[in-house]
Amino acid sequence: MSETNEIFKKILEDNGFTFPSNESQVEKFESLLSDGLESPNSWPDINELLESKSQQSELSFNNLNSDDKTERFMSMAARDGKKISDDVKKQMKEDKDKANGK
Repeated sequence: MSETNEIFKKILEDNGFTFPSNESQVEKFESLLSDGLESPNSWPDINELLESKSQQSELSFNNLNSDDKTERFMSMAARDGKKISDDVKKQMKEDKDKANGK
């Protein structure tokens, strides 16, 4: 390993930015994280989270704006940029009408 790489590696290790391999590196790593860590004891109960999630309303795909450019570009990317055939367009319309109860 070149001298530059060795210096760079040492800087990363000494400042806690690599996987710690000795006690001083572990201490440095822990000091970097100590402010941002939250004890699992203060986390909400998983059952409460799951219950509140199940009570939230579900996303209705009918409310999405079909004129959204991002949506159109993503759809085109999924088709590898190819046009949608008339048969597929017809089937899509039938499926949409069926889903909307028409």
